[in-house]
Amino acid sequence: MFALGLDFGTTNSVAALLRADGSIETARFTHGGETETICRSAISFFNERGVTKSEVGPWAVDRYLADPMDCRFLQSFKTFA
Repeated sequence: MFALGLDFGTTNSVAALLRADGSIETARFTHGGETETICRSAISFFNERGVTKSEVGPWAVDRYLADPMDCRFLQSFKTFA
């Protein structure tokens, strides 16, 4: 048995896994050569070849900056959750 914990913060979010042996492992996110245990609270939705896709965290920011007219970008989505 295990449990997954999510903390949706206004600026950053964290995900952690509680394993059956009682150990806790925080999810790691690698972007731009840096590895973090937090993820920016941002999400982007975009259409690629007729399919709606999404990115989160720094990848969402990258997607938005690459083509802001082709992307729906939400930051601080905790307000909407």
